[in-house]
Amino acid sequence: MNAVGAAGDDGNSDDGAAAGTDAVADAGADYAADMRVEVTLTTVAGAECDQVDLPAGATVGEAVAASRFAAEDALAYAVHGQVAGSEYALREGDRVDLLRPLLVDPKDARRQRANTQSDARPSHVQGAGGSFPNSESE
Repeated sequence: MNAVGAAGDDGNSDDGAAAGTDAVADAGADYAADMRVEVTLTTVAGAECDQVDLPAGATVGEAVAASRFAAEDALAYAVHGQVAGSEYALREGDRVDLLRPLLVDPKDARRQRANTQSDARPSHVQGAGGSFPNSESE
C-alpha cells in the first residue's frame, strides 16, 4: 500500500489522471468556443477575402470590425447572400459580404449594352419586320 501512496504523491494516481483529463477537456472547450468566418469585399478590381477568428456568438458587426475591411464604407451586410444586420449572430464557416452601393444603375447598363449591340448588328437584322437572307416569300 505504501507504493500506491507514493505513486499518488508524485501525481501518477488515478486522481491525477482524471485531473489531467479535465484540463484537456477544458482546452477543447476553449477551442470549440472559437470560430472562423470569412469576410468578403467585392470591388471593380475583383473580390477580396479575409479569414477572421472570433469567439462563439460573435456578430456580423464584430466580424467586420475584426477584418481588414473595417474602414470600408458598406451599405449593408449579407451572410451567405442573405441580407443581415450588424447584430446577426454568426456560426462557424459563415461568409459575410460587405454590400456597397452600385456604381451603375443596372437598367442603364442594360440599355447601353443593347444600344451598343444594335449598332454592331448587320443592317439586314435591324428593325422589326425586316427580311432575312435566304428567306423566300411565296
